[in-house]
Amino acid sequence: MRKTLSKIIEKFDEFAIGEVNETYERYVFNGRNQGQDESIDTYIAALRSLVKTCGFCACLADSLIRDRIVLGVKNNNLRKRLLQERNLDLKKCIDLCRSSEAASSHLKSISEGTNDASHEVNRINEHAKKPRGSQRMVGIQEKSHQKRKPVTSAAETTL
Repeated sequence: MRKTLSKIIEKFDEFAIGEVNETYERYVFNGRNQGQDESIDTYIAALRSLVKTCGFCACLADSLIRDRIVLGVKNNNLRKRLLQERNLDLKKCIDLCRSSEAASSHLKSISEGTNDASHEVNRINEHAKKPRGSQRMVGIQEKSHQKRKPVTSAAETTL
């Protein structure tokens, strides 16, 4: 009974989906690179989806996904690191990619936080550099000059 059910599902898929051009599917898979703003997990999910229509056996699919990650990852330093690994399997490849992505994200947030803090420190320092006391004294001196009446001599008042 199970064999007939799986055969029916297989025949239905062939009818509904149509024939798959395996060569074209492999072309799409082999040309898939990580997008500029694409996370590593999204890239891996896309590769796993694409490999399903390529007709690769299960044992070959994992190594081809690994190879596609190495070739298609956007970070050249990460690619170099992956190429240096002996006996790199898919799991280790994915772990290294995730670690690299997390580290890059942390460095970016740290540098942005540092920039925000340095701007605040600069703003505080600029504010502190302004001579408050001398401005206050100038203001007081100006007011005292305005209150004073010109001193006139006795000779000037008689003329």
